[in-house]
Amino acid sequence: IQWGRANDVSNPYEAVFPINFSNIPYVVIPIDINTEKTPIIFGTDYYTKIGFKIAGRRVAGETNLWFRYIAIGT
Repeated sequence: IQWGRANDVSNPYEAVFPINFSNIPYVVIPIDINTEKTPIIFGTDYYTKIGFKIAGRRVAGETNLWFRYIAIGT
């Protein structure tokens, strides 16, 4: 299990894990930490042993991303 955080990053964004996984992770779960108070829909994709891609869109339109994540793998 690993976790991380990104503040005010471009959308979409390529996140890098703190430690490389031995295998591609099973899942990455993003959690919104922005204070805009508008709902967001996240999507994660392109998992690798070293990171993943994330994109999101708020009800008010596309914006930069603020998020924490948890990644589960081996």
